[in-house]
Amino acid sequence: MPFFEKIFAGLPKSKALSVTKEGEEPTEDIGGGPINSERAPDAEQHERQFCAGFEHTLATLKADPEDLARRIEALRHSTACEGILQKLDTYFTPEHWEITAVLQAYDERTFVHSLNVARFVYDMTSGGGETEAYLRKRVGMEASSLQDLFTAALFHDIGKTAIPCDILHDHQTRRDWANRANAWAEQHKQPLFFDQATLATAEETDLDHYFMRVHATKGYDPLNLVPIKEVFDEQTIKELEAHGIPGTATFREVLNRHETATKAILRSRKMYIASDIASHHHDYEHRPIRSERYPTEVSAVRLGFELSILRSMDVYEALTSENRSYKGAYHPLIALEILVREAEIDFTEPELTRYVVRDLYEKERARSDDHFANFPEGSREQKALQKVLGFI
Repeated sequence: MPFFEKIFAGLPKSKALSVTKEGEEPTEDIGGGPINSERAPDAEQHERQFCAGFEHTLATLKADPEDLARRIEALRHSTACEGILQKLDTYFTPEHWEITAVLQAYDERTFVHSLNVARFVYDMTSGGGETEAYLRKRVGMEASSLQDLFTAALFHDIGKTAIPCDILHDHQTRRDWANRANAWAEQHKQPLFFDQATLATAEETDLDHYFMRVHATKGYDPLNLVPIKEVFDEQTIKELEAHGIPGTATFREVLNRHETATKAILRSRKMYIASDIASHHHDYEHRPIRSERYPTEVSAVRLGFELSILRSMDVYEALTSENRSYKGAYHPLIALEILVREAEIDFTEPELTRYVVRDLYEKERARSDDHFANFPEGSREQKALQKVLGFI
């Protein structure tokens, strides 16, 4: 099944993807507004809860208009991440800049990650590479489409304003969380999830492989075993629950809920298409995107490609970043190999991912060719290089 069809799959027959001829009016109103038939009776209350952290931060900033204006002016002229915010200025409205200020004020680490993802997305779609050429040939990328994509890229994690900073800034590694999980299992008289000797002695790379094997065979994820209320203080849990996320959730589940909060926040700003892209960048909900806003095959393919690029760039930045508390940065080749694997399991659109990986590979190799050669025989980097070259 083509990637764009997959993300529209599962709709009721009457709402399935409709393909109209060029210039033909769609049979349904696609006005870009909210689609209430999709929402449960208490959905509006939940959306308000998910927006609470964002709205509180925004209200705090607006309480001092002069300071907010200075913040926004500094952001407009920021040279961080190759000046990505200066490049996006032409696509952004005053409301975009307010949201950017909220993102920076709430959590600097999330802000820097978001800037990097936006920079990667911008480079892929506007940097003159093969990915950009392919997109323009297949679907065209006019200014309105790019605005939606860049909005989604920069704000894909704005929903983390629903997660208390004590949780976002938890500096425990996966090894620490695995030890927590074993302690929790022991306390509840359950078998241990992980081998204690391995946790105590394994090097980081070996431990990474160990966690992958355990996850594949038993489904255990160190971040997805212990209820968050067992770890953080009562005040943090109350704040979390006030934002619509239960304390019974695991650390992984709490982080995953930021996608739902992102959707609620961007919808509240009437950024509906950007919300569709951003709120599926991990696809935790396993819910298809509705087709009313994408009535033609071209518009649906474009959305699928934009979502695919955001997913790839989010994964690549997270893997290669030094800015993660629970793991070290991966070699770019290993990150590229993982992007190939994501395409193989249909997490991203395979043909588009080929161009994305090719552009990233050429860019990284140009930056440091020595960094991509002379690997020991049988090393993980050498195997990754072989897989990447075979894919592109």
